[in-house]
Amino acid sequence: MPDAIEVINSASILHSVTWKRARTFAKERRLPQTAGSDSHIQETIGKAFTSIECESKTIASVLDAIRNGATTPDGQAYSLGDRLRKLVRRD
Repeated sequence: MPDAIEVINSASILHSVTWKRARTFAKERRLPQTAGSDSHIQETIGKAFTSIECESKTIASVLDAIRNGATTPDGQAYSLGDRLRKLVRRD
């Protein structure tokens, strides 16, 4: 069983469908939810993020908070411009 499910990924295609399905999946299984920007260029860093309420900034505390569901996923999808920049700047 995973510790958490990523329910928001800024790079998702058809995000209105995939994010909803991921949230439903996580809720049905009572799994904590996270978000990530899946960024490969500086313009998309932080487009999606997970706020975590934890006792301290240690790795153990952060992981415990994630496993306990003390997370709030948030973010937005890449714009068309973001997607084009990502394609053009591929290494």
